[in-house]
Amino acid sequence: MSNPNPVVDVSLHETARHRYLNYALSVISSRALPDVRDGLKPVHRRIIYAMYHNLNLRPEGRFRKSAAVVGEVMAKYHPHGDSSIYEALVRMAQPFTMRHPLVDGQGNFGSMDGDGAAAMRYTECKLQPLAVDLVEEIKKSTVDFQPNYDGQHWEPEVLPVQFPQILVNGSEGIAVGMATRIPPHNLREVLEACLLLLDNPDATVEDLCGKLLGPDFPTGGQILTTPEDLLEIYKVGRGTVVTQAKWRLEKRGRTSQIIVYEIPYGVNKGTLVEKIGNIVADRKLPMATDVRDESAQDVRVVIEVKSPSDVDIVMSYLLKNTPLRSSFPVNLTCLVPGSDPSLPLAPQRCDLRLILESWLKFRNTTVRRRFENDLRKLRNRLHLLEGFETIFASLDAALKIIRGTPGKKACSAALRKKFKLSEAQAGVILETPLYKISSLEETGLMGELEEARTKASGIEAILGDPEKLWGIVREELIEVHTKHGEPRLSEVGSPAPALVAFKAEDLIQDERTVVLVTLGGWVKRMAAYRGEDRVRVPDGDALGWVLHTTTKKPVTFYSNLGRAYTVRAVDIEYTSGSGDPLQKLFTLGDGERLVGVTAGSPEEFLVAMTKSGRILRCPSESFEEVSTKKGRRYLRLSSADDLVLAVYPCDATENASVATTDGHVLCFPLSQAQEISPGGRGLLGVKMKPGNEVLAFELCNGTGGVEVSTSGGRKEVVTSRKWPGKRGSRGKQVIKRGSLVEWSRSFPVVVTTQDGK
Repeated sequence: MSNPNPVVDVSLHETARHRYLNYALSVISSRALPDVRDGLKPVHRRIIYAMYHNLNLRPEGRFRKSAAVVGEVMAKYHPHGDSSIYEALVRMAQPFTMRHPLVDGQGNFGSMDGDGAAAMRYTECKLQPLAVDLVEEIKKSTVDFQPNYDGQHWEPEVLPVQFPQILVNGSEGIAVGMATRIPPHNLREVLEACLLLLDNPDATVEDLCGKLLGPDFPTGGQILTTPEDLLEIYKVGRGTVVTQAKWRLEKRGRTSQIIVYEIPYGVNKGTLVEKIGNIVADRKLPMATDVRDESAQDVRVVIEVKSPSDVDIVMSYLLKNTPLRSSFPVNLTCLVPGSDPSLPLAPQRCDLRLILESWLKFRNTTVRRRFENDLRKLRNRLHLLEGFETIFASLDAALKIIRGTPGKKACSAALRKKFKLSEAQAGVILETPLYKISSLEETGLMGELEEARTKASGIEAILGDPEKLWGIVREELIEVHTKHGEPRLSEVGSPAPALVAFKAEDLIQDERTVVLVTLGGWVKRMAAYRGEDRVRVPDGDALGWVLHTTTKKPVTFYSNLGRAYTVRAVDIEYTSGSGDPLQKLFTLGDGERLVGVTAGSPEEFLVAMTKSGRILRCPSESFEEVSTKKGRRYLRLSSADDLVLAVYPCDATENASVATTDGHVLCFPLSQAQEISPGGRGLLGVKMKPGNEVLAFELCNGTGGVEVSTSGGRKEVVTSRKWPGKRGSRGKQVIKRGSLVEWSRSFPVVVTTQDGK
């Protein structure tokens, strides 16, 4: 007996390629990209069709639970899970997402603050009046149907939309290797562009853009992209549209308020307010004192400013640093029919003319099929009425046959033979009550016959003349324009207001602050320093540096790998918590840790010492400019094992006190280390025998020195000017036996600025 399921050897890469290609085509054609004809993806099409055809959720009817709609769609048309169906339904009901919502939602359908919709069991919905225009003509055989996923039901391949839905409400989707992002447009402008193309088939994209000015977002705002750039987007089918919020100035007593009443499309209002609030709280914009969201049905974000003269600089800063100015990437990719209608639709990046031209061809076909359906029904009715016309001419003879012939079948055969009637004509005559065949009803039936003949003749004339058919299409577009057209929401064409030129330093309020840095590299900013025991640090860490400075001063962090990282004090987080790790501000290498911190140091120089005994003295002004996240090099290490021990600010009047592991201590004036540019290897600071390294490095004025631990105990080495030394020498041996093993530094290091703040 042969095996019904034989094992077949196949090539893995060929099979994977074939199946992935099938998957990609399925995603492109059946899920992710909209159809240029009705502008819908399958899930949206199925939702609207189910609400109209299955559930009868018309605008004049009652609401129905969203769960019922989702269940109907998932059971009969779209077996991809309830969450994807409900998310698509919610988007079609959101007035801040759709330029013309297609679903009338009742309940919580989300908000501009990023709040999600309530569960489908709590919300209700029905179709909007405009959505009826998408599907109403479906009952007139205007589009083809196809079996659903299990072959139990039929669904439309496309909806007979009465306006270019793909442009009016736009679409977004990501497929395999391609994506689409079509912005919403104004219905009036889209229809006027269609009318222009009907009147002038040779109209160019530039001509069409004279009617369709650009996207029209449901959240309003101002489009800053120039008409020339918009024209280029509609010519090539892709580009970027820059949008900006709209605001006005209001005065409430002594308070001046900036009222943001329209925001860019797709911006989360809650996140926007939070970002502005963080800027105000961090005192990065001292002219702004408060922000709050007073939105109800309309957007109203209130930003309080100190003076009306501050409005321009405040808005310039916020437009640059928040989503009040945003970009919308445009990609006019959709599924377009080819020249052969038997072939499947193909994805194509379209220009404006191709989209409108493709839709108008589809609309022409839809209207033609509608008239053909009406004509077919009229001809069927005419055929029946013509049977009555024949009977009325010899009514007595017909009645005699009816009365004298037993049985309906025999009577039908007799009538057909006598009057040359069809089976359908004979059947309707026999089923008609006698009173309707009387002379009283004859006038009405004959009048209906003449009216039907007139209508049929008119439809035949339209179908036989392409110009008349296009004229009907044009009239219906004007009707939709009048019925559903709305004024534009997004302002376009006006020049963008010039931003006020400013430096970041100009926005910083010069006030006292304290920068606190731990040995482990955590940094924060506070208003005052009240003692080490009052400062919160991460577990296992300790306070390393306390820098009294001002918000405008730079703070520079020096690492043991010879790199310096500079940031403005105002950019450090202001908090009573543990602060932020330095890695949040900069990109540190493996094993990199802090060995020094300065904050707008009044000293003229910086001095650094490495384990190999190299010393570097360079100008401190070299590190006052804010650095990148990667920092800048201040000292080049002599070997991979070398490290910087410490970095201090100095004015070259101090002494350098250096201790090495073999028990030697050298003290020499810093003036002996001549000034060199940052980034070098430095000069020889102390001479050592092979195998030894520098253990400690401190600065001292007059008396002072380093405190070290020997292998047998602790020892404080005090140096003075009476203990002269020379840079590059070995220094004096302070212990005869053992070695120096530990350097005891006094932490935290407290630094105060020159102005005493």
